[in-house]
Amino acid sequence: MTARVLACLLGVLLVVAAGLKLHGLNLGPASQGGWWTAPWLQALAIVWEIGLGSWLLFGRHRAGAWLAAVATLILFAGVSASAALAGRPSCGCFGEAHVNPWFTFALDLVFLGALAIWRPAERLAVFGAALRANWVGVAVAPLAIAALTVGLVGLLKQIGFGTAAPDDERPVQFPAAVSVGVGQADEWRLATFEVTNNTAEPLRLIAGTMDCSCDATTDLPLTVPAYASRPLTIRVKSRPTPGEFARWAHVLTAGSPPRKLEILVTGTVDGTAP
Repeated sequence: MTARVLACLLGVLLVVAAGLKLHGLNLGPASQGGWWTAPWLQALAIVWEIGLGSWLLFGRHRAGAWLAAVATLILFAGVSASAALAGRPSCGCFGEAHVNPWFTFALDLVFLGALAIWRPAERLAVFGAALRANWVGVAVAPLAIAALTVGLVGLLKQIGFGTAAPDDERPVQFPAAVSVGVGQADEWRLATFEVTNNTAEPLRLIAGTMDCSCDATTDLPLTVPAYASRPLTIRVKSRPTPGEFARWAHVLTAGSPPRKLEILVTGTVDGTAP
């Protein structure tokens, strides 16, 4: 009974994660969030998570679903750990929802531990016999997953879902990510970029991120005239140890309701002495 409840919980989580990925899917240039946020890989993850989540929920061949879930969670834990060690602010596991990769890594380990304790009653040997009896389906399954992934990307592009509007059609134009380059540990570095107002009304930027490692308020308040651009600078403190780092910063616009403009700031701490 406990194994069945665990399978249902994991199945629901996988389907929800797939839905959030689909909602935030960007079919334009690859995201700056890491190799795991490449559009085709995100589409593949959506197809796999929906498939595995449904398999766990419906409960057929539970030993096979258990084995697939364990392999998937090991892979997901590796991706989360890679994102965390690289200093990424989010693993991208839940689309545009920014979730600390250390949290998702811990969640993967909790589910792996639970799956190790509560296994399905069906033996893997029974599942192996079912696979041998349906070897044609096993051989076709990877091709079906690939076809569904390609079909999903093609369909979404056809209807314009997940494709960013051209720059000159976006009301406010700014880069998705900026880099502060390579520097030393624990130093404040600057990232300056252009904010373009493509509307007929002035754009007022009134507030932004301000904490112990990021300050987006240096140039605020800032007014960007209609159909014009203005530079905006964000100050970011680098990590204390060598390696890559990244964090999200945001700026709020005036208006009701205010709009949040988010940008990913990345950089690298040099391991050599200054």
